[in-house]
Amino acid sequence: MTNSESRIDFIMKEPEISVDEIKTIHNKKTRNNKIKLTKSQYEETFMFWRLSRVLKMEEYNGIDFQHKSSSPQLSNGLSYESILSLLNSKAVFEDYQPKENDSLSIWMEYKYAEMNKKTRPYIGNYMSFIYSNKWTLNSGFDHIYSDYKTLCDGELKIF
Repeated sequence: MTNSESRIDFIMKEPEISVDEIKTIHNKKTRNNKIKLTKSQYEETFMFWRLSRVLKMEEYNGIDFQHKSSSPQLSNGLSYESILSLLNSKAVFEDYQPKENDSLSIWMEYKYAEMNKKTRPYIGNYMSFIYSNKWTLNSGFDHIYSDYKTLCDGELKIF
């Protein structure tokens, strides 16, 4: 997937709906309202992103846990090169100036995360980028012990 063939848009997440605005639907006949999906609908995914600013940098603290490192490509074929060329070529996010060690994560989730009251498995790959004079792919386990604050997040669309 090259940048010349497609356009990548970072769409900001809309504000959350308050609990008062949500309409409650009571279903006594739940079997009649069961969602029936085709295979393509069942496998449909969304791509999400999160932009974070480092609060506190920490070194290895002696506590080990299982952590998966950043992948150079998502399972839908989107590679890190197309994202890096977009991030380093222009200002992607409004009113945002990147600072040293800022982080951008991109991952995929299923559109229908729960099927028949069973949670579907996590899609196991994501891309992580770190800003250091320019955006670069987070290689290995850099910055996994640092504390971050979320600046903004949303959905990633490819056209």
